[in-house]
Amino acid sequence: QIQPDTVLITVCILGKMFGFTQERMWHKFVVGNLFDKQDFPERSRFNRICRQLQGVIQWLRYQFTRRFVNQAKYTIIDSVPLPLCHSTRSFRAKRLQAYAGLGYCAAKKQHYYGFKGSFHVTDSGIIVGYVIDAASTHDVQITETLLEQSPHPYVLADKGYVSEPLRASLHRKGITLWALQRKKSKHPHPKTLHRWVRARRKQIETLFSGLCETLKLQQIRANSLSGYHLAIDSIVFAHAFLVHWALQD
Repeated sequence: QIQPDTVLITVCILGKMFGFTQERMWHKFVVGNLFDKQDFPERSRFNRICRQLQGVIQWLRYQFTRRFVNQAKYTIIDSVPLPLCHSTRSFRAKRLQAYAGLGYCAAKKQHYYGFKGSFHVTDSGIIVGYVIDAASTHDVQITETLLEQSPHPYVLADKGYVSEPLRASLHRKGITLWALQRKKSKHPHPKTLHRWVRARRKQIETLFSGLCETLKLQQIRANSLSGYHLAIDSIVFAHAFLVHWALQD
């Protein structure tokens, strides 16, 4: 192998930091600006090695981010739509059809075809866990799987996570879920707590904006499930580095 795994992992993550969405364009940039042609693997081989190293990238990301969980006063969970095509083609799209599905984005009030990304974030903005599932999956169904990756005793959420069975199940595991109550809730939170949770939750909405606009989370062009997960892992790892460097400043 021309380059060691550490170099290839670094190049893979660096491409997400720069906002490249096409593997061909990123490889061309790397060969032309960072390495000589004879010193870097051919494009298809580079992409194949990166897919083989996905488990290593995932493990490195977990080891890097898990320390931030213990330092956090609270964590936040929320989901973001990950469309695979334009909304007008949602009902006839076939890309990754064995895994994706139709979902509804309440913010944009439209249906979309693709995945739903659920993320677990610390109060400092570090993503410590995520789950990618079909767009039709309800948030409540994957909450426990999401929180098992990096448990924290205090978790904030929006109205989509209101579920008494879920709250009770998490309470037995030592996790307190503070979800925004609906207007006609029979057991509403005190107004001060409601305002506090709503204000703190805005942080994850800002985080999603950065992931989508800067790191192109919603513009992944991979046509295989392994390639899609590699892109997600690399984006989350790149985001963790960027937030950590910002906190150091």
